[in-house]
Amino acid sequence: MTNLPRAGREYFHWTFNGLPDDHGPVEAFISGQWRPLTMDGAGGRILLAGPDADSAGAVVVSANQQVQLRVTDTPEVIIRDGGSIRLE
Repeated sequence: MTNLPRAGREYFHWTFNGLPDDHGPVEAFISGQWRPLTMDGAGGRILLAGPDADSAGAVVVSANQQVQLRVTDTPEVIIRDGGSIRLE
């Protein structure tokens, strides 16, 4: 579980092992939508904001939630648990 202050903005990071160089989109399911991660090698990140934060350029998290991650590697679509986010 990762904590996010209600007035905070933070990058959340995940590492992916064994991604092929030609993989498709890598996304996280947050706040009811699949959101693209910014990839840097085997790592992906996304800027999240609590509901009381300046949300410019961030995805707003309005409630505690589980995160799912997916990687498209045609013909596969791999979905894994990405942990949980708890608002403080």
